[in-house]
Amino acid sequence: MKTTATLFSGFEGVGIGATAAGYTHLWGVEYDADIAAVAERNGFPTIVSDVCNVDYSTLERPYHLHASPVCKNASVAKVDGEESPVDIETANAVCRAIVTLRPTLFTLENVRGYIHFQAFRNIVAMLRQCGYQMTQDVLNAANYGVPQTRERLILVARNDGIKPRMPEHTHARADLLGTMFETRLPWVGWYESIADLIDGLPDAEFANWQKKRLPSLAIAGTTLVTGMANTSRDATLLEADQPSATVITNWCHRPSHMPFGFLVNESSTMEVHQSFEPVATQVASPSRGLKAFVLAEGGFDGGLVKRESDSPIFTMTSNQNQQHIKAAVSGRVVKMTPRCLARFQSFPDSYALPESARLATTGIGNAVPPLLMQLVMEAQS
Repeated sequence: MKTTATLFSGFEGVGIGATAAGYTHLWGVEYDADIAAVAERNGFPTIVSDVCNVDYSTLERPYHLHASPVCKNASVAKVDGEESPVDIETANAVCRAIVTLRPTLFTLENVRGYIHFQAFRNIVAMLRQCGYQMTQDVLNAANYGVPQTRERLILVARNDGIKPRMPEHTHARADLLGTMFETRLPWVGWYESIADLIDGLPDAEFANWQKKRLPSLAIAGTTLVTGMANTSRDATLLEADQPSATVITNWCHRPSHMPFGFLVNESSTMEVHQSFEPVATQVASPSRGLKAFVLAEGGFDGGLVKRESDSPIFTMTSNQNQQHIKAAVSGRVVKMTPRCLARFQSFPDSYALPESARLATTGIGNAVPPLLMQLVMEAQS
């Protein structure tokens, strides 16, 4: 029986994915008791502790061990972020877990910038010292059927002589799909992922500054927009058939370093992007049908981004207030609920979310997309 365990467990997006891939969850370590309680209620035994304080020799050895070290300083949302002592300490705790447990399979997930940190180099050095073979890459979750363009560094290591592999893309941007022998599917759109929920979403209203920034095509039809509340920055619209933005842990960031990866300039114009661009620089065709309008705001300043309905949504933030995530569908302005955000992250509807919207968005925003993790695990079979 292949078993799995997690460090920095959160809502157990990894646990959900690994379980779907045929693994049995043993335990997780999560320092936030409220978040751990949600994982427990969903069937994932969780130890409430700092990973630095755990005696791993007392825990059952898993076949697979996963770590998603907290590293906010490596995020693109953190301008000029520098590595902190805590980053090194938590990485050393991961190293200690590897040495003590010697899992056959080890995976790590983090933001792209983590690869430049000494913390990451320490983990890689320990894996080499313990005889693991490794591979690493930055994966876009939208390429694996997740309705969100979330890019994350993934490392896979094995010590059983089998070469670790990354999963093949199951989906692609529509304009990149090839011949009649193409096996990949088009990206899953944000609208498609929540279409059955939209009629039941609560009503809301746009702020005056938001209304002023919407182009006539967005008001006449329905378009997805996500961004932050600041009228001095560009608003880039997303049509309903595009992916959503990546779910990130901090919505407060400077516009020149958007975690979405789209360009923000000082112009007062609104940029409209084509449907096949998760993060766009080209103007979309105004003739394309628009299906839904979603607006997220918050933070100090920032822009809005437009996507079409057949594309994933942008990365979502863990402190994204759901009352600030709004949508205009067929003339309605509605709020996005935590269940919508969970859909964007590929959490199954069977996963019980907490009543607290703040807790729900925090856990969802910090999670590894379960579908992405499932495919990473299946690639090792």
